[in-house]
Amino acid sequence: MIQMDVKYLDGIPEFFKYYCKYRLLRYQITARDVRIRILFYFYTYKEGGYYFSEYLSSLNTQNVYLCRHN
Repeated sequence: MIQMDVKYLDGIPEFFKYYCKYRLLRYQITARDVRIRILFYFYTYKEGGYYFSEYLSSLNTQNVYLCRHN
């Protein structure tokens, strides 16, 4: 099972002026596999888990295979 959390970086006052000036990424997506405790960080301009799932799918094209064990 994977738990995901989305942090809105433009809502942090110390970050906001840099966000506006340099057009930085707006969201931080944190995903953790609760069984093996591995943690992934992603930064994106758009909110949502779609980018995380696309990243996991892209791993297969780079010979990194993910499988589910019960």
